[in-house]
Amino acid sequence: MVTGVPAVATGVGGIPETVTNEESALLVEPGNVPQMEAAIRRLLTDTELAAALKKRSHELIAQRHAPEARMQRLVSLYRGLLD
Repeated sequence: MVTGVPAVATGVGGIPETVTNEESALLVEPGNVPQMEAAIRRLLTDTELAAALKKRSHELIAQRHAPEARMQRLVSLYRGLLD
């Protein structure tokens, strides 16, 4: 996502909390090789979908993981502890 490549991932751990299926990535069931293959093939053939996922995932990274965004979340957290 940081490099501008549309993501295909399994819906495990914190991944579903980070991305939304069909909006910022394509999520597949863990261990489902045919589903993973279909999702990758879909991104390679559907350029509109690939561009939309790339755009939205880049926005997510900028909002959540840019140094400034991380600093603001930490500042908010610390301020909340002081209240």
